Amino acid sequence: MSESASTPTPVFYKNPVPLDRVRHGAKRFARPKDFAFAIGVNSVPLAAIEFNAASKHYPVVFTAGDPIGAVAVLGFEGSRNVFVSDDMRWAEDMYVPAYVRRYPFVFTRTPQGEYVLCVEEGAGHISDTDGEPFFVDGKPAKIVEEALRFSSDYQVQIEQTHAFTKACAAAGLFVDNRASIQTPDGRSITLQGFRTIDTKRFETLPEATVLDWWRRGWLMLAYAHLNSLGNWQVLANRGTRAARAKPPG
Repeated sequence: MSESASTPTPVFYKNPVPLDRVRHGAKRFARPKDFAFAIGVNSVPLAAIEFNAASKHYPVVFTAGDPIGAVAVLGFEGSRNVFVSDDMRWAEDMYVPAYVRRYPFVFTRTPQGEYVLCVEEGAGHISDTDGEPFFVDGKPAKIVEEALRFSSDYQVQIEQTHAFTKACAAAGLFVDNRASIQTPDGRSITLQGFRTIDTKRFETLPEATVLDWWRRGWLMLAYAHLNSLGNWQVLANRGTRAARAKPPG
Protein backbone atom coordinates (compact mmCIF):
# COMPACT_ATOMS: atom_id res chain seq x y z
CA MET A 1 0.00 0.00 0.00
CA SER A 2 2.81 2.36 0.66
CA GLU A 3 6.46 3.33 0.60
CA SER A 4 8.91 1.66 2.98
CA ALA A 5 12.36 2.69 4.09
CA SER A 6 13.91 0.24 1.65
CA THR A 7 11.97 1.48 -1.36
CA PRO A 8 14.51 2.89 -3.87
CA THR A 9 12.13 5.50 -5.22
CA PRO A 10 9.43 6.95 -2.92
CA VAL A 11 5.79 7.34 -3.88
CA PHE A 12 5.27 10.08 -6.54
CA TYR A 13 8.93 10.22 -7.51
CA LYS A 14 10.60 8.81 -10.63
CA ASN A 15 13.85 10.75 -10.93
CA PRO A 16 14.70 12.75 -7.80
CA VAL A 17 18.16 14.32 -8.10
CA PRO A 18 20.21 16.23 -5.51
CA LEU A 19 19.59 19.97 -5.65
CA ASP A 20 22.88 21.41 -6.87
CA ARG A 21 24.05 24.98 -7.47
CA VAL A 22 25.83 23.89 -10.67
CA ARG A 23 23.07 21.74 -12.13
CA HIS A 24 20.25 24.00 -10.97
CA GLY A 25 22.05 27.32 -10.61
CA ALA A 26 20.16 28.93 -13.49
CA LYS A 27 16.93 26.96 -13.07
CA ARG A 28 13.64 28.22 -11.69
CA PHE A 29 10.85 26.50 -9.82
CA ALA A 30 7.10 26.91 -10.37
CA ARG A 31 5.10 25.70 -7.38
CA PRO A 32 2.51 22.97 -8.13
CA LYS A 33 -0.91 24.41 -8.95
CA ASP A 34 -2.86 21.18 -8.52
CA PHE A 35 -2.57 17.60 -7.25
CA ALA A 36 -2.34 15.73 -10.55
CA PHE A 37 0.83 14.07 -9.26
CA ALA A 38 -1.11 12.49 -6.38
CA ILE A 39 -4.06 11.00 -8.25
CA GLY A 40 -2.42 7.65 -8.96
CA VAL A 41 -1.81 6.42 -5.38
CA ASN A 42 -4.10 4.90 -2.78
CA SER A 43 -1.97 5.68 0.28
CA VAL A 44 0.81 8.02 1.41
CA PRO A 45 3.20 8.00 4.39
CA LEU A 46 2.05 9.81 7.49
CA ALA A 47 3.98 11.24 10.45
CA ALA A 48 2.73 10.75 13.99
CA ILE A 49 2.20 14.48 14.47
CA GLU A 50 -0.43 14.27 11.69
CA PHE A 51 -2.46 11.42 13.18
CA ASN A 52 -5.04 13.63 14.87
CA ALA A 53 -5.78 15.73 11.79
CA ALA A 54 -5.61 12.84 9.32
CA SER A 55 -7.76 10.51 11.44
CA LYS A 56 -10.75 12.79 10.92
CA HIS A 57 -10.75 12.05 7.19
CA TYR A 58 -8.78 8.90 6.34
CA PRO A 59 -8.12 5.44 7.74
CA VAL A 60 -4.68 5.56 9.36
CA VAL A 61 -2.96 2.16 9.28
CA PHE A 62 0.53 0.68 9.50
CA THR A 63 2.77 -0.98 6.95
CA ALA A 64 4.35 -4.41 7.17
CA GLY A 65 7.86 -3.14 6.36
CA ASP A 66 10.88 -2.48 8.52
CA PRO A 67 10.78 0.06 10.01
CA ILE A 68 7.01 -0.04 10.33
CA GLY A 69 5.50 3.13 8.92
CA ALA A 70 2.10 4.78 9.12
CA VAL A 71 0.00 5.66 6.08
CA ALA A 72 -3.18 7.52 5.29
CA VAL A 73 -5.36 5.40 3.02
CA LEU A 74 -6.65 7.48 0.09
CA GLY A 75 -8.38 4.89 -2.06
CA PHE A 76 -9.78 1.37 -2.00
CA GLU A 77 -9.44 0.16 -5.58
CA GLY A 78 -6.14 -0.03 -7.42
CA SER A 79 -3.98 3.08 -7.58
CA ARG A 80 -6.63 5.77 -7.35
CA ASN A 81 -6.79 8.60 -4.86
CA VAL A 82 -10.47 9.33 -4.34
CA PHE A 83 -9.67 12.63 -2.63
CA VAL A 84 -8.35 14.17 -5.85
CA SER A 85 -11.13 15.20 -8.24
CA ASP A 86 -11.11 15.12 -12.01
CA ASP A 87 -10.02 18.77 -12.03
CA MET A 88 -7.03 17.68 -9.91
CA ARG A 89 -8.10 19.51 -6.75
CA TRP A 90 -7.88 17.99 -3.29
CA ALA A 91 -11.24 17.47 -1.62
CA GLU A 92 -12.33 20.67 0.07
CA ASP A 93 -11.77 20.95 3.83
CA MET A 94 -9.83 17.67 3.90
CA TYR A 95 -6.42 17.48 5.55
CA VAL A 96 -3.59 17.25 2.99
CA PRO A 97 -0.75 15.07 4.35
CA ALA A 98 2.67 16.68 4.69
CA TYR A 99 4.14 14.06 2.37
CA VAL A 100 1.90 15.43 -0.39
CA ARG A 101 2.63 19.06 0.45
CA ARG A 102 6.37 18.42 0.32
CA TYR A 103 6.36 17.37 -3.34
CA PRO A 104 8.43 17.68 -5.56
CA PHE A 105 11.15 17.91 -2.90
CA VAL A 106 12.34 14.89 -0.95
CA PHE A 107 15.20 13.81 1.26
CA THR A 108 17.26 10.85 0.09
CA ARG A 109 19.88 9.07 2.16
CA THR A 110 23.45 8.61 0.95
CA PRO A 111 25.39 5.37 1.54
CA GLN A 112 27.07 7.24 4.41
CA GLY A 113 23.68 7.79 6.07
CA GLU A 114 23.45 11.50 5.36
CA TYR A 115 20.26 13.13 4.05
CA VAL A 116 20.39 15.16 0.85
CA LEU A 117 17.64 17.46 -0.44
CA CYS A 118 16.49 16.31 -3.88
CA VAL A 119 13.94 17.54 -6.38
CA GLU A 120 11.89 15.55 -8.87
CA GLU A 121 13.17 16.78 -12.21
CA GLY A 122 10.40 15.14 -14.20
CA ALA A 123 7.67 16.95 -12.31
CA GLY A 124 7.28 19.72 -14.89
CA HIS A 125 7.95 22.46 -12.35
CA ILE A 126 11.53 23.26 -13.35
CA SER A 127 12.37 25.59 -16.21
CA ASP A 128 14.82 28.23 -17.38
CA THR A 129 12.30 31.07 -17.34
CA ASP A 130 9.23 30.53 -15.14
CA GLY A 131 8.93 30.61 -11.36
CA GLU A 132 11.28 31.31 -8.49
CA PRO A 133 15.05 30.84 -8.73
CA PHE A 134 16.63 27.95 -6.86
CA PHE A 135 19.78 29.96 -6.29
CA VAL A 136 20.64 33.66 -6.15
CA ASP A 137 24.30 34.64 -6.46
CA GLY A 138 25.21 31.02 -5.88
CA LYS A 139 23.31 30.81 -2.59
CA PRO A 140 20.08 28.87 -1.90
CA ALA A 141 17.05 31.07 -2.55
CA LYS A 142 13.89 31.25 -0.44
CA ILE A 143 12.23 28.24 -2.08
CA VAL A 144 15.23 26.02 -1.31
CA GLU A 145 15.42 27.21 2.29
CA GLU A 146 11.69 26.51 2.71
CA ALA A 147 12.00 23.04 1.18
CA LEU A 148 15.03 22.20 3.31
CA ARG A 149 13.32 23.32 6.51
CA PHE A 150 10.07 21.50 5.67
CA SER A 151 11.87 18.30 4.66
CA SER A 152 14.12 18.39 7.73
CA ASP A 153 11.16 18.81 10.07
CA TYR A 154 9.28 16.06 8.25
CA GLN A 155 12.20 13.64 8.56
CA VAL A 156 12.43 14.28 12.29
CA GLN A 157 8.71 13.57 12.63
CA ILE A 158 9.00 10.35 10.62
CA GLU A 159 11.78 9.14 12.90
CA GLN A 160 9.60 9.91 15.91
CA THR A 161 6.82 7.93 14.26
CA HIS A 162 9.16 4.95 13.93
CA ALA A 163 9.89 5.19 17.66
CA PHE A 164 6.15 4.84 18.31
CA THR A 165 5.64 1.95 15.88
CA LYS A 166 8.73 0.17 17.27
CA ALA A 167 7.23 0.41 20.76
CA CYS A 168 3.89 -0.92 19.49
CA ALA A 169 5.63 -3.85 17.81
CA ALA A 170 7.67 -4.60 20.96
CA ALA A 171 4.44 -4.61 22.98
CA GLY A 172 2.88 -7.07 20.52
CA LEU A 173 0.06 -4.70 19.57
CA PHE A 174 0.16 -5.01 15.78
CA VAL A 175 -1.97 -7.52 13.92
CA ASP A 176 -2.27 -8.14 10.20
CA ASN A 177 -5.66 -6.89 9.14
CA ARG A 178 -7.99 -6.38 6.24
CA ALA A 179 -10.92 -4.11 5.56
CA SER A 180 -14.09 -5.34 3.91
CA ILE A 181 -16.04 -2.50 2.35
CA GLN A 182 -19.58 -2.58 1.06
CA THR A 183 -19.96 0.14 -1.56
CA PRO A 184 -23.26 1.99 -1.94
CA ASP A 185 -23.70 0.37 -5.36
CA GLY A 186 -23.65 -3.10 -3.81
CA ARG A 187 -20.08 -4.23 -4.48
CA SER A 188 -17.91 -5.86 -1.82
CA ILE A 189 -14.23 -4.87 -1.75
CA THR A 190 -11.49 -6.20 0.52
CA LEU A 191 -8.24 -4.36 1.23
CA GLN A 192 -5.33 -6.12 2.88
CA GLY A 193 -1.58 -5.88 3.38
CA PHE A 194 -1.63 -3.56 6.38
CA ARG A 195 -1.50 -3.71 10.17
CA THR A 196 -3.62 -2.22 12.91
CA ILE A 197 -3.42 -2.06 16.69
CA ASP A 198 -5.34 -4.86 18.38
CA THR A 199 -7.75 -3.19 20.80
CA LYS A 200 -7.79 -6.04 23.34
CA ARG A 201 -4.00 -6.12 23.54
CA PHE A 202 -3.93 -2.32 23.78
CA GLU A 203 -6.41 -2.36 26.67
CA THR A 204 -4.24 -4.80 28.62
CA LEU A 205 -0.98 -2.85 28.42
CA PRO A 206 0.85 -2.80 31.78
CA GLU A 207 0.15 0.24 33.93
CA ALA A 208 3.78 1.37 33.74
CA THR A 209 3.67 1.23 29.94
CA VAL A 210 0.43 3.21 29.83
CA LEU A 211 1.94 5.91 32.04
CA ASP A 212 5.09 6.05 29.93
CA TRP A 213 3.10 6.27 26.70
CA TRP A 214 0.86 8.97 28.14
CA ARG A 215 3.92 11.05 28.96
CA ARG A 216 5.30 10.53 25.46
CA GLY A 217 1.97 11.36 23.77
CA TRP A 218 1.73 7.88 22.31
CA LEU A 219 -1.66 7.04 23.83
CA MET A 220 -3.20 9.83 21.75
CA LEU A 221 -1.56 8.39 18.63
CA ALA A 222 -3.03 4.97 19.32
CA TYR A 223 -6.50 6.39 19.94
CA ALA A 224 -6.33 8.54 16.79
CA HIS A 225 -5.42 5.45 14.76
CA LEU A 226 -8.24 3.36 16.25
CA ASN A 227 -10.79 6.13 15.76
CA SER A 228 -9.71 6.55 12.14
CA LEU A 229 -10.79 3.02 11.29
CA GLY A 230 -14.35 4.28 11.16
CA ASN A 231 -13.44 6.06 7.92
CA TRP A 232 -13.41 2.93 5.74
CA GLN A 233 -17.04 3.43 4.75
CA VAL A 234 -16.42 7.13 4.14
CA LEU A 235 -13.69 6.06 1.73
CA ALA A 236 -16.05 3.68 -0.05
CA ASN A 237 -18.75 6.33 -0.36
CA ARG A 238 -16.32 8.83 -1.87
CA GLY A 239 -15.06 6.28 -4.35
CA THR A 240 -18.56 5.38 -5.44
CA ARG A 241 -19.54 9.02 -5.92
CA ALA A 242 -16.40 9.63 -7.95
CA ALA A 243 -17.15 6.65 -10.16
CA ARG A 244 -20.74 7.78 -10.74
CA ALA A 245 -19.61 11.32 -11.59
CA LYS A 246 -17.16 10.12 -14.22
CA PRO A 247 -18.61 10.25 -17.74
CA PRO A 248 -18.64 6.94 -19.65
CA GLY A 249 -15.46 6.40 -21.65
